[in-house]
Amino acid sequence: MGRPGWRFGTVVLTGVLALVAGVVMAVRERTTSFGWFAYSPSDGDDLPRFVTDQQLAAVAVAVTGLLLLACCVGYLLALRVAGPPPSRPPT
Repeated sequence: MGRPGWRFGTVVLTGVLALVAGVVMAVRERTTSFGWFAYSPSDGDDLPRFVTDQQLAAVAVAVTGLLLLACCVGYLLALRVAGPPPSRPPT
């Protein structure tokens, strides 16, 4: 099956990649253009949006990466306190 920590390493790598991808997506330059007209009726849908859907998705991806990394840190801290899990007897 491979080394014992390959699953943990995969989760850490996935968290780091998600965090980096989210930050890159959020920082990427997107210009938002809108016009402002005096005395125009407003239905409430005409308000300018300052955060695009891409930026919202980027923040969601980055937060997911941070959550994965936080879970990994918590797991490592729990191992540090409790010690490694017992090994399985050979079958």
